[in-house]
Amino acid sequence: MLTHLLASTFKGRLQVLPCDAKKRSREEKREKADEHIDHVNQLFESADNIIVYTDASLVNTHGFTRVGAAAVVYWKGQEIRHIRMGLGGRAEVYDGELAALMMGISVAIDEAQKNHNIKHIHLFADNTSAISAIYDPKPKSGQQYKHTFYEKANMFLDSDNSHQLSISWCPSHCGVAGNDRADELAKQATLLAWSLPISTSRTNALRRAALATQREWTREWKRSAKQGWFAIADRFQPSLKPTKRAKQYSRRREIFGRLVQARTGHAYTGEFRRRFFPSEPFRCPCDNQTIETREHIITTCPRYEEHRHILRKVSQSIALSEILGTQEGIDALATFLEQSGAFSRDGKPRPAQNPSITVPTLDPATLDDDTLSIGSTPSSHSSDYR
Repeated sequence: MLTHLLASTFKGRLQVLPCDAKKRSREEKREKADEHIDHVNQLFESADNIIVYTDASLVNTHGFTRVGAAAVVYWKGQEIRHIRMGLGGRAEVYDGELAALMMGISVAIDEAQKNHNIKHIHLFADNTSAISAIYDPKPKSGQQYKHTFYEKANMFLDSDNSHQLSISWCPSHCGVAGNDRADELAKQATLLAWSLPISTSRTNALRRAALATQREWTREWKRSAKQGWFAIADRFQPSLKPTKRAKQYSRRREIFGRLVQARTGHAYTGEFRRRFFPSEPFRCPCDNQTIETREHIITTCPRYEEHRHILRKVSQSIALSEILGTQEGIDALATFLEQSGAFSRDGKPRPAQNPSITVPTLDPATLDDDTLSIGSTPSSHSSDYR
C-alpha cells in the first residue's frame, strides 16, 4: 500500500496506526482508554510533542442532516488551539473525519513553524477507516482532503530530518479528554455555514445513488408477483450487499452452495432433472416411485428422517415457507443439509472438508468507490471498534 511505501521512505518518521478490526468488551475498551491516557500524559511531558485530536459529527434535525468536523491542539498538556468546519448536508461522516485530519495537520504544522521545539506531531482520531485512508491521495472519496493532508505531511517531514508524524487511533466515549473535546467541537461545527468548494461529496453522491437503487428495487420487489421455485422463499426485501449471516455461510462454501440451490429450486432433485434433463432419472431412490421433489426431500423422504428434528425445532409441520423463507428456518436448513447430505449429488453427508475459507472484511476505504453500497460508507460509529 502507498502508506507503507511512504513509511519506509521516511525511515520510521511516519507511523500510521489504525485500530485492529476487533470488537471489544466494555472492560477492554476501558483498558484501551487508560493505556491511551497514560501514553498521552507521557507525551505531554516533552516540548517536542504536539498532540491533535480530530473528530466529525453528523446530526439529523427534522430529517435534514448536517456534518461538522473539528480538531483540537494540545501542547504541554494545555489546549492551545482549535478549529471547526461545517460541511453542510451533502457530505458524510467519513468526509468529516478526513476533513478533520486535514485541518488537524494544518494547524499542527502552523504551530510547529511558530514553536521550533515541536518536532513530533501526534494525530489521534477514533475512525480507523479515515486513519487508514488519509495518507493515500489516489482518486477516491475524500481525495481533496487526503491530497492536502499528503502534501502538508510530506512538507513537514521533508523540512527537517528530526520531524516525525504519527497518525493513531484512540478510543471514543471512554473519558479521553481530547477526544471528548474534539467531539464537542465537531457537534458545534454542524451548526456552521457550509464552507466547502464542492457542493456534494463523492461519498454522499454514492450513498444517495445506492439508496435510490435500493428503494426502486424494493418497490419493484413488492409489486411483482412471486413465481417459480424461489417464490416460497422470496420473503426478504432486496439488499445491495450480503447480510451478516450470508457472509457467515460463505465461509462454508459447500453448504452455502447447497443452501442457495435448495432455496431457489435449482438443486440435485428429480423435479429439476425432469424439467431440464428429461432423459435422466427423476424418481427418488427411496422407493423408485415418488418424484424426487424439493418438498419430498425436506419433508417426507425416509433417507433423511433421522435429521428432521433439526427442522421441526423451527416448524413442527416443516412448512416450506418457514424453512426456506425465514432466517431461523434457513439456519436450521443449513444444519440439516450439513448433517444429512440432502441436495448433494449422491444425497449423502459430505466427507470432512478443508479448513474454512476466510472471507476478508471489506474496508470501503481500500476499495474503489464505485463498489460502495448502502451501509458501507465508513463512519465514526460502532463499526470503528470504539
